[in-house]
Amino acid sequence: MTFLRPDAKQASTLCVLSAEVADTTLIFQSLGESEGAGLVFDCLGLMNAVIQCFGGRALHPLGDGLLAAFPSADNAAAAAEDMMRRIHREPGQGVGQAALKIGLHQGPVLVRESDIFAGQYHAFGETVRIAMRMAGLAKSGQIMATQATLQALPARWRQAARLLEAFTASGNRACELAWRHPDGNTLLTRLPTALPKGAFNQATLRYHQLRFVLDDSHSSLSLGREYINDIVFDDRRVSRQHARVERRRDKVVLIDNSTNGTYVSFEGAHEIPLKMEEIVLSGRGTISLGCAHRGGDGPGVLEFEVL
Repeated sequence: MTFLRPDAKQASTLCVLSAEVADTTLIFQSLGESEGAGLVFDCLGLMNAVIQCFGGRALHPLGDGLLAAFPSADNAAAAAEDMMRRIHREPGQGVGQAALKIGLHQGPVLVRESDIFAGQYHAFGETVRIAMRMAGLAKSGQIMATQATLQALPARWRQAARLLEAFTASGNRACELAWRHPDGNTLLTRLPTALPKGAFNQATLRYHQLRFVLDDSHSSLSLGREYINDIVFDDRRVSRQHARVERRRDKVVLIDNSTNGTYVSFEGAHEIPLKMEEIVLSGRGTISLGCAHRGGDGPGVLEFEVL
């Protein structure tokens, strides 16, 4: 695998694939610890075989998932699709009881061979973090990639992809890649809950008895521990200048600048963690600073509504 050059002093441009076995908690609850672990292990073994077939190199493991580096976005996307096809090939049998969630991002990566485990490689850099973020945004059976990665792919991928305007990672907008199911030529795509587009009248945020409005006259709102913020949180888990909510033309955007992250829940959807990232707010939901919202366990939860 000469493209990795583990002794190189400079980063190489590679496409990183981050893949996870989805819903492992449900797998273990359904099958039991031993059989569930066997299923996850089988999936990881199959994924490693696919990586080798498409000219990639498996990197350090990620518990119920793995990282891999490929010389091109085309190789990585083809490997992601083949993983999906193989895992979903026989529903209800073998690895068909499991599903994957995959993220891709192409960019500079520095790869080092482990000093402790011979033959094991570690990858470093923002590219790795963004690929993992794409996998985190994906739902079961979904391949997510950054828009920059999509532009490096052949026309077949670009024509079938869908841009998800609400999701970004370090300024990289997320796309969903469609993949061909072995049952036929249908391009499968499982989009997150649709977020409506268009102009809005105002955005309202509520924190305890306080109510804040973003409209034509007030375009931003600061959140954090320092007293200069519009909304102040007296909790060490909240950074001094933790986050901002601002209006950008016809959108309302939440920007996280914190150490511990910001957690967003859209009505009827799972909580989304942000760390030095931003997301478009729409409809109704909640924002929790510094930790996930667990029934009031955090420093405080804001409710938002974008009309």
